Amino acid sequence: MPLAVANVSHAFIDRGFLQHAEELARKILKSDDEQAQTRATRALQRIADQRRKENETEETIRLQAEEERKFRARYAEAFLSESIKQLTGTFQTTFGTLKLEKNDEILIGIYEHEEKELNPFGSLLVGPGVPGKVETTIRTTLRFDAVVQGRSGRFKFEATEKRSGVAPLLNRPKTSKAEGLLIIAEDERSFEIFDESQSPHSLSVAHKIEDAGS
Repeated sequence: MPLAVANVSHAFIDRGFLQHAEELARKILKSDDEQAQTRATRALQRIADQRRKENETEETIRLQAEEERKFRARYAEAFLSESIKQLTGTFQTTFGTLKLEKNDEILIGIYEHEEKELNPFGSLLVGPGVPGKVETTIRTTLRFDAVVQGRSGRFKFEATEKRSGVAPLLNRPKTSKAEGLLIIAEDERSFEIFDESQSPHSLSVAHKIEDAGS
């Protein structure tokens, strides 16, 4: 009987009823059944681990919420600030390296890169009858667009990777997208990126690594 009750405490843990599981496990610890006591002790360990994980998750959520609250407060202030003058140059962002240009209230960033890759499995990549190594071309394109108001803005980002010299089934472009808010620093040499497309939302900072015309 004590062992069966100890097993029930584990079943309660699996269903999230930690309080009921703990009450049963502590009762079993007072029994004379050593096997049941071992199971009850393990149940209490699982309960402690589960509560620790829940507390850590709650703390993470609290910190993320606080970070977002502070960002949105800064965003409101930036929205009411004077418009930026010349946010141009090359920036290192969480999405990659982008060359930014400003046209009125529109901010555009573009990056293109092409590289060659040799693959020994020619017939697999291109098709039957193509032995040996095959050279494929990988073209990566990054596109960043933002509408700016004051020192704030809303952005959209898209990354596309295309391969040439491969079989049609492997030639489908790979695309990833993101969108969110940004805050431009007063010296216009960095800006915060608040990515709303991720869950949870992420916050990063882009830094200028090269002035325009350098």
